[in-house]
Amino acid sequence: MNPKEDFKYALECKPPHNSIPLWELEFHLWEKFSGKDFYVGEEFLKLNAAEKDLAVNRNAEIIALVSEKLHFSAITIPGSYGEIAPGI
Repeated sequence: MNPKEDFKYALECKPPHNSIPLWELEFHLWEKFSGKDFYVGEEFLKLNAAEKDLAVNRNAEIIALVSEKLHFSAITIPGSYGEIAPGI
């Protein structure tokens, strides 16, 4: 059984066969664990259209990198980019 199947089992309230799935509902440490700028909230709103497009793609790469590094079984995409990021 792979991590995806283990996570599906956990969502169905069944015991996973391998490892316990890890899922961070509100992960805020993308920059800390990637060492790269992660743009949301006010910082994202200040970007022009082309910069926003690059930022969304860069953020997706950071999310994938950090999720793999921390062995997340699933990820939750940060809240709306147009809203103020948590903690600000």
